[in-house]
Amino acid sequence: MENDQNRIDELKSRIGENKIDLKQIYQTVGERAAVPEVFPGGDDSISESLEKLSRLNKQLGDIDVQINDLRNSFNRIAEITSREQDIGEEYSVLEKENRKLFLPIGKAVYVDWKDKRTDLFPKLMKSIEEQELKILSFENEVFKLTNNDVKKNFINKLKNKSRIILLNSKKRSIEASMGNLYKKTGEKVYKNDISFFEQLNTESVEKFIENRKIISRLDTEIASLKEENSRLEKHLKSKFSSSKQKKAEEKLQSERDFLMSGKMSELNDLGSSMYGGNLDFGDSQLQSLFKDAAEIHKKNDLLAKDIELCKAELEIVKLDEEVADMKKNIKDLELTIEKCTGDIAEFNKEIKRAKSEIRKLKKLTEEGTEKKEE
Repeated sequence: MENDQNRIDELKSRIGENKIDLKQIYQTVGERAAVPEVFPGGDDSISESLEKLSRLNKQLGDIDVQINDLRNSFNRIAEITSREQDIGEEYSVLEKENRKLFLPIGKAVYVDWKDKRTDLFPKLMKSIEEQELKILSFENEVFKLTNNDVKKNFINKLKNKSRIILLNSKKRSIEASMGNLYKKTGEKVYKNDISFFEQLNTESVEKFIENRKIISRLDTEIASLKEENSRLEKHLKSKFSSSKQKKAEEKLQSERDFLMSGKMSELNDLGSSMYGGNLDFGDSQLQSLFKDAAEIHKKNDLLAKDIELCKAELEIVKLDEEVADMKKNIKDLELTIEKCTGDIAEFNKEIKRAKSEIRKLKKLTEEGTEKKEE
């Protein structure tokens, strides 16, 4: 019995697989019918199906255009974001390099000032000059202490060494301070006198100007990218009512799936009606498809008959089991009846015995009553 049921399940599965193949054939037939030379007309139901399919194809095409637009827009936004990050990093490197260039540029400004004694930032130039003079003073003193050291005794030599260490420490401190003054000078000239800045004609200035040109181009590009990004975001919100790709694409895909399901169903119905219709199509491809469909129908008919046979065998087994159960029930009932018949006979005997005893007792009581009356 279990083997028969497994056989039925297997046959049903094969029929299901054949129906899938048959559905694909019908859909191919429906698509083939859309070719003008295959179906020139003459059947209103086929014409209506083809018109409906044409509308569905147009709707699907529109959805595909929207999906591509959505994906392209978000891809472009991602590219813009990536490029903005690259620009930010490149911008940061150039700005950092230019800040370092202020120091050699400031030195060049100071050298020019020393040579021409112009009125350019006099207070700042004087501060640098004072620091420079201090360094020269420290260097001269160190030179003297070093050269006179050979004539000194041990104690004086130690004092001189301590003094030299102190002077060198002060020199380094002033040099660091001068570095900051040079940077300040270079930045001030750039911000306040660009014409003079450009006339310095040093490698540092040339590099700085070259970097500024690159930064300017980056500023222009970043502004253009931000404007484009803003346009894309407005476009996404106005057309798709969402700035989130996943949500918008899922909505469009759901609409597309619905339309595609309708199209496949219509193709299946059209192909099925054409296969079962009376029109004679001269198209060789359709004839081949109809032949394949007929073969599948034949296979499924045979499989269906096999299923009926298996079901009949199962039903026979089931009925045999029911008959066996009923026979058993009858046997049980017969045994019960036999037992009850014996019990009834015993009860009748007891009843007969009881009645006889009653008669004896009644007779006894009657005789007793007569004696009392005498």
